[in-house]
Amino acid sequence: MPLPATVIPDGDNYRYTYGVMLTSNSTLQNGDPFVICDFTGLIPGSNDQPAEFAFAAMNEGGNIGRTVPNDNPATPNLVWTYTGDTPLIGQIGLGNFSALSTNPESNVSTDFVSRTHVEDPNGEIREEDHITHTKAPSGTDLLTPPPPTPPVDTPSGVPEPSTILLLAAGLPLMMGARFMRSRRKEAVA
Repeated sequence: MPLPATVIPDGDNYRYTYGVMLTSNSTLQNGDPFVICDFTGLIPGSNDQPAEFAFAAMNEGGNIGRTVPNDNPATPNLVWTYTGDTPLIGQIGLGNFSALSTNPESNVSTDFVSRTHVEDPNGEIREEDHITHTKAPSGTDLLTPPPPTPPVDTPSGVPEPSTILLLAAGLPLMMGARFMRSRRKEAVA
């Protein structure tokens, strides 16, 4: 899980540093990644991470397992993958992970997606995927909802299908009632 990100000026740019903690019931195994989606203004090669982690920047690939993060395919994702041979177990800090952005600190958040492993009650180890939020460089529009789609109005004079079915079911009853009334009038006259 990410700790609150820090942002400090670094020359003409801004260094975003993410502290990451492993939760108490989790294990980090070789190949387990975590992703910070939609990191705008990324300066290639500016990443920094602990020795047992590999870094990649890719525009797509933030969805781990069944997670569905907000992920703009035109904006890079920061992907760090654990490459160590020894699993990391329990509540420990994984270290600081950082990258430079041309964009300053903002109140915009982005999705943080990760994979760890947990032991279930039967003693089986299974993958567990997580999604939460963290700070992102300005310029992202993840929290700005798209403009609402205008409602589609049914043109006046065009009944809905259910209305047509009700009319079709009631029409024979109305015809029968009218027929009975006309027979009564004939009988009275």
